[in-house]
Amino acid sequence: MREKNLNYIIKSFFNIYWLRLESVPWEVSLYKQNRYLFKNIIKKKSLEIGCGNGITSFINLGNRINPEIDHFSFLNFNQFNNNKKDFYYQFSINKNIKVKKTINKFTKVIDLKKNLLKIARYMNIAESYKVWDCNKSLQLNDKYDCIYSTIIYWLQESPINNLKKWSKFLNRGGLIGFTAPNKNFYKFCKTYSSKEKIYKILNYERKKHIKHIIDPVEFEKKIEKQGIFKIIKVNYFLKESTLRFWDIGLRPISKFLIRTIKYLKFNTMVKLKKSFLKNHFNLIKELCKTELKQNKINAGDFFFTF
Repeated sequence: MREKNLNYIIKSFFNIYWLRLESVPWEVSLYKQNRYLFKNIIKKKSLEIGCGNGITSFINLGNRINPEIDHFSFLNFNQFNNNKKDFYYQFSINKNIKVKKTINKFTKVIDLKKNLLKIARYMNIAESYKVWDCNKSLQLNDKYDCIYSTIIYWLQESPINNLKKWSKFLNRGGLIGFTAPNKNFYKFCKTYSSKEKIYKILNYERKKHIKHIIDPVEFEKKIEKQGIFKIIKVNYFLKESTLRFWDIGLRPISKFLIRTIKYLKFNTMVKLKKSFLKNHFNLIKELCKTELKQNKINAGDFFFTF
């Protein structure tokens, strides 16, 4: 990736994750891994399974993000004190924030959370939107040239079974791309593997969302045995240093940081954000550059393209 383009991509993801900056190297690395698939997505009929609020997808599609838009722009704080609910799902439309014109879109996107899809719709990342629990058999009337998902390891059924089901919605010669953690993910992330109480607390129950840890080599053998898919690319990413940083980062204080900036006037918040991004860009860039030097032996996640 050229330096100028790398700087732009880092700035784009830093802009949307600035109060959870530990996620930036992860997203920049994934952006690099998924370019082959997204080059096809923006030209052909495409489907994203598990799009969330669509803000990350907006960048992955090659669209230019507004400086005011981030993962905290649309948070609804009415239920902020309810610790039993994930406050990232408490979204509402902020009509003061205007989205730049969408150049590239998915044909269709799917997610379980209605509030997240409202934001995805506001971001205009797709031609159509569907609320659906992907633990249930997917019901679609159309077929697609490309299917993209980052939630396959969240689902109850085995990844191979889900891939079989999703393949029914592919046109002949179509592509499927997905990400999944391998055993190194648990090895590198102490909040997932340690029995110490402090790490269990710092995990914030994220561990329960991972239903499948996939061994890429064994997975490839099983796929070849099935004879349904032809593996085109397997890209390994997320170094130990990246995951150790991501595993904790600003998580313990993020809710309070987010609440604090919400008390500021909009223009004051934007100025503060610009200053924060400028002052910490070199740090984030070095973390991203370190991640982008990864090798397949020392990586905790991978991206499959079929």
